[in-house]
Amino acid sequence: GDILYDLAISEQSGLQVPKNYVNGGEREFFINVGNLGPDVAYGTVTVVANDDEGLIESWPFTIDELGPGQTASFTQLFTINTTGDEIAWSATVVADPPGTDPNPGNDTRYATSKVRASGGGGGH
Repeated sequence: GDILYDLAISEQSGLQVPKNYVNGGEREFFINVGNLGPDVAYGTVTVVANDDEGLIESWPFTIDELGPGQTASFTQLFTINTTGDEIAWSATVVADPPGTDPNPGNDTRYATSKVRASGGGGGH
């Protein structure tokens, strides 16, 4: 029969980014993708950061042999310099081969980070 699996990014914990980000600082984000089954899953999840001028950067991660009921977790350090005051994040998982995930409604999540200028250490 056909191979089917439901890759999903949880609304609660699927995409975790800093709520506040100091421009130019080093931080990290987390992405968690679950396989709701019934078969072993394969695919790619891509995290994208945008500001009001467009694409800042994107990070692809490969999902290889993710069993039913299991979660693949990825952590990425990043440094972003932006003139904007917000970073708009999206994470989208795509099954491989195409057509094996019959439920695309849980494949994308969004988040935002507020950006503040760097510097401002409190001296004496």
